[in-house]
Amino acid sequence: MGPTLRAARALVLLAGFYLLSLVLLAALGALDWAAFTWTTGSVAVKLFILSVVLAIPIVRGVFMLRTPKDDGLTGLPVTDTQEPRLWAAVCDIAQQVGTRAPDEIVLNGDVNAAVSEDTRFLGLVGGRRRLCLGLPLMAGLSEAQLRSVLAHEMGHYGNSDTRLTAITARGRIQVVRTIAHFEERAGRTVAKEQARQEKKAAKAVAKGKKAKKIDTGGAGLSYRAMAAVYTAYAKF
Repeated sequence: MGPTLRAARALVLLAGFYLLSLVLLAALGALDWAAFTWTTGSVAVKLFILSVVLAIPIVRGVFMLRTPKDDGLTGLPVTDTQEPRLWAAVCDIAQQVGTRAPDEIVLNGDVNAAVSEDTRFLGLVGGRRRLCLGLPLMAGLSEAQLRSVLAHEMGHYGNSDTRLTAITARGRIQVVRTIAHFEERAGRTVAKEQARQEKKAAKAVAKGKKAKKIDTGGAGLSYRAMAAVYTAYAKF
């Protein structure tokens, strides 16, 4: 699959997350309308409160969460004057791969090599490229092995992997955060229910009665159901 089709697929999946959220919000709104139309006042109010507490994590996931910003550059940028052989090797390999060489090479203390690109418009427009090389990694490789690593990293540029990261990462972050919100609320609900039942059981024991078994299986069920919907989409 070419970069254009991969970009289109990533955009569709990102849009699908927002569409799913809007559909769920619409379903909750329809539930409220039906509740106030066909049920009594107390039941309608309870369903309205339920829909509101379920809508909050969705709204937070869609509208109130931004993609985490980069923590900033860590390492030592080196120019072609400071490291001419390294720059020559990188440019030569980039030319062989058929891609544009990085605009910046940064040396750091990681046992790793990585590439990034400061793209715009969710990766649809390319930008400044950066190659990060770990000195501990370079120290343990021969020149041929280092060239293999550089070829692998230039391959990411050639395959437009860095261009698509902005789209795919944004979609993944939004889905995972929304799931986390629902699971967090489900956990709090279970904890409250367990505390309530334990307190009730303690009172029963104090009165010489047999305490009921703690059962929190039904607590947070609606939150877990909503989390399951987003989890299914995440797996898809």
